[in-house]
Amino acid sequence: MSEEREKIAVARLITEHYQHTFEQTARLWQQRNQTFLYLLGTIALASFFTLRVTGADSLFIDLIAGVLSIDDADRINELRTSFPFNILQTILLAAIFYLMVNLYHRDLAVSRNYKYLAKLETEIRRLLELPENADAFTREGEFYWRNRTRPQDVVRAFYVAIIGLLLMFFLGGRILEDIQSGELLFLSIDIIIALGTLYFYIALALAGSKIRYFAIPEQ
Repeated sequence: MSEEREKIAVARLITEHYQHTFEQTARLWQQRNQTFLYLLGTIALASFFTLRVTGADSLFIDLIAGVLSIDDADRINELRTSFPFNILQTILLAAIFYLMVNLYHRDLAVSRNYKYLAKLETEIRRLLELPENADAFTREGEFYWRNRTRPQDVVRAFYVAIIGLLLMFFLGGRILEDIQSGELLFLSIDIIIALGTLYFYIALALAGSKIRYFAIPEQ
């Protein structure tokens, strides 16, 4: 009898740990999605300055003038001609690198956690002595993969492709502008940051083919 109680206690502990891990994974999943959106937004903002979109520089200066309450027209014109946009673009490039690294780590953590949850389900089912054909405690493992649809298989590929295309577009424009300006210091810094960004982008793209358990938590 004591052995049966001990088994039930162990199963309860593992089940509670399973639920806690799932909730933590769901939060990581949301944070990963937010990081993805922040990354896209930062690339878009940086592209406006790098590609010299008409009015982007003036709009940015007007925004700064509004935040700092600068009303003098001469001062605003001076900002338009002297503002170090090359430094701003390098800072934005560094922000893109940070977000890319963050996205990679969060994505890896989510995938790893789902794989861990699937293994916990197997242990729980064994402790509860459930029949092999039962669906209980298979949500993140067998049940998910049996009911996974083909469009789900390509969603990740589309997301990774979108990031890749925008990165190539932005980084190519950034490096080309540095070459044309002759600013060797900024060129060197931007190349180093760009290479680091591409490294983690490639790692993110390859992670999807190596980790099978990549799921979306049920609401």
